[in-house]
Order: sequence, then C-alpha cells, then structure tokens
Amino acid sequence: MSRTSTAIVLCVTAFAAAGQVEVDRSLRMVNSDPAERRIENLGRATGEDHLITLGGARTGTYLWSPAQVNGSSIALQPEPPLGGYVPGTRLRFLAPALPAAPVKVDVNGLGERSVVHGDGLPLQGAQVAAGTVLDIQYMDTAFVVQSRSAREFCPAGFLPANDRTCLQVDQQPAMNFFEASEHCRGLDAHLCTWPELLFACTMLTGQLNDMHTDWEWIDDTSDHTHTADQGARWTCRSQRSQGAVPSVTAPFRCCARLH
Repeated sequence: MSRTSTAIVLCVTAFAAAGQVEVDRSLRMVNSDPAERRIENLGRATGEDHLITLGGARTGTYLWSPAQVNGSSIALQPEPPLGGYVPGTRLRFLAPALPAAPVKVDVNGLGERSVVHGDGLPLQGAQVAAGTVLDIQYMDTAFVVQSRSAREFCPAGFLPANDRTCLQVDQQPAMNFFEASEHCRGLDAHLCTWPELLFACTMLTGQLNDMHTDWEWIDDTSDHTHTADQGARWTCRSQRSQGAVPSVTAPFRCCARLH
C-alpha cells in the first residue's frame, strides 16, 4: 500500500466516530496492487457529497426513508437529506395509512410533489395498502411509481373479474348518470365500462348481488342519440341507451383497476 493510501486508512480509522473525513485536495492512489487501493472503515454518509460503502449501495440504505402522513402529503425524511428535487432521485418507504385522495410526498420539507403511475395517472391513496413498500423515482416535476405497489388486491366489497379489474358485488342505489360517476370517483374507482361489466357479469355468474334485476348505468354513450348507456338488465349482453339528464336515475356498479 502506498504512503498516501496508508495515511487515509489511518486517518479514517482514527476518526471512526465521525465516520467521514474531509480531504482538502484530490486523492490519487498509485499502488500497483488494486486490492491495496482502497479506503477502509468508512462510516455512514451524512451529506449528499460524501462517499458511501459498497455495502450501503447494495442494501439501498441511502434510498430508504421514514414516512408519515402530514396534512395532505406523506412527509419523507431520508438521511442524508436531499438538497433539492433532482431528476433520477429514487426513494423507498413503507406506506402509512393513506386517505382516499391523490398521493403527494414532501421530502425533507422541499415542498409537495405528486406521485403518478408510469402512464401519468395519479396514484390514489386507496390503491396503496398500509405497510406496502413504495419505490418512487423523481422525473420532471413528479415522482413515478417504480414498484408493483399500487392496488394489487380488490377493495372491500369488490371481486376480481381478472388480473386487471375488480367489480362491486352489490348494486348501488339509483342515481342519475353524473351522480353515479361521482360516487365511484369517491371510492377511487370508476363507473364500469361496457366491456368491464360484460366480462365481469359473464365470469362472476352467481357471485354478484341483484344482477339482472334492473338496468345499470355503464360508462358509455350512444353518440347518435346523445344519450348514456345502460346494461345487464335481462342478460349480461343486454344494453340500451337512456337520457343522461338529472331526472333519469338507475342503479350501477363501480369498477376498480388493479395496477
């Protein structure tokens, strides 16, 4: 080992309690044996410009952050703290119990940033179970979910029709088309589309309550008549158009997508 590298080893060892040693000039290791060109006993980094160990890099220690709900966002406190939102920054955390609203994070008090799926749609709080590991990466102006951490199980009162869609078991009370759409949005779901209702009705025969007892709103329209559509009255394939006006009401079901 060269005298230069030996000095660094001794210096870091001597100040192990501090963990990091600041050198006021460039460091060049010249020993011919690569195994001897190293820095030993390097402590945990406490600043963004500090060295990290291979062990720290492998375990992702510096990507991990405590998380807690703070008002309308999730407060993240990674160590070392971020100096700013830089594209490519990646963080992981255990999701706390979240409200049914678009998810936002605030890292080290730098301000709220939205969390979105790869397609740009907002991650909804109801899509994330408490205790789920969320892996997010900052891109442009928002954090993008990298992990398969959004809703992987159907919400309470829903059944899976396939690996992408859940449908409500119970028929919802009659409302007009617009109220039905808003009701589903309040559940972090949506009014079922015609393909979703047809598929779920066919695949979940006997598992859905009050099926074929009334016409149900679907998220579809008949443009030639300027009306909304309803389905599933007599069979799974039943469909008709109906006026999308406040005075016309019908039951419906909400659908939720798995990510």
